[in-house]
Amino acid sequence: MAGPFKLMWPVAEGYDLFYPGAPEDEPEPAVIYARGGPVRYYEPLEVDGLWRKFAEQCRPGAPDGDAGTLAFVRQYGLLDVKPPPPLFKDPSLGEIAQQPLAAELEELPLIEGPAYLLWRVRQELDGADRAAAADLLSAWGRAKVRIDVRPRSNGAGVWEQRYIPASLYDALLCQAAEAIAHNHEWRRCRNERCSEWFRIGGVDSAGHKINKRREFCSTRCRVAVADRRAAAGVHRA
Repeated sequence: MAGPFKLMWPVAEGYDLFYPGAPEDEPEPAVIYARGGPVRYYEPLEVDGLWRKFAEQCRPGAPDGDAGTLAFVRQYGLLDVKPPPPLFKDPSLGEIAQQPLAAELEELPLIEGPAYLLWRVRQELDGADRAAAADLLSAWGRAKVRIDVRPRSNGAGVWEQRYIPASLYDALLCQAAEAIAHNHEWRRCRNERCSEWFRIGGVDSAGHKINKRREFCSTRCRVAVADRRAAAGVHRA
């Protein structure tokens, strides 16, 4: 992703969906909660088009429903982060203090609402109306970030700035804003068993050109489709 953004985001070992029992006149929303266990970290802003995948998979009325939202959370984590305990303010902990803590649970509407906003942004972009997409994001997408300024590790005397989103939700908003600002084009993977989107045209964060003729999100998908076609040809013969 282009731009001075950086975020390491936690994903718990597993998540489950819980439907609270409630009176019919006051139903309680479903909850996705972390089961605990080891936490892994990844960089959501390096996952090309993650905001589009989130919008498609977690919006109200998505084809896979609640199961699709749970699958997204199991892969990428919950949207928010819980406040750090006082222990994490100890400077002796170094980089640990810079990492967010995994949220323990979120109600389903708190995931579906942001997904619906980004779904509408995506619709406007796909309809070539960047102004409408920008208006939507400006009106409803309020991202929180902090500024990190430090010497660059590979450059003597060179400093750099980073805007660090406060949560996965904030990172997805930043990613959508980049897509609007740079007029990114997108294509869905030609592997019918894959739901990933990827950028075409322009340049990536390293300055490399992105081929507009690209058809697959990864080498794995390209090989999988080639293998299925080869197998189908053998069966026909």
